[in-house]
Amino acid sequence: MSESEVFEFLRAQVQALTGLDPARIQPGSRLIDLGLDSAKAIDVVASAEDRFDLDVPDRVLVESEDLGQLARWIEERRGG
Repeated sequence: MSESEVFEFLRAQVQALTGLDPARIQPGSRLIDLGLDSAKAIDVVASAEDRFDLDVPDRVLVESEDLGQLARWIEERRGG
């Protein structure tokens, strides 16, 4: 699975939680700007943990500046 596929998974999770048009959810989008509060952001990360069978430390969510950075972190841990 490529980074863009990881991003597409995250995009689908955000879209399901927010109802936003997927075209508005871009790699440079910050989770807060997409209308995700901390609980919903944790839901996105939990879904990614289940899907990609990895543990995402809380600091990664806090330190990720945007959805693309989160996707890159996940892809790097999966052995890309």
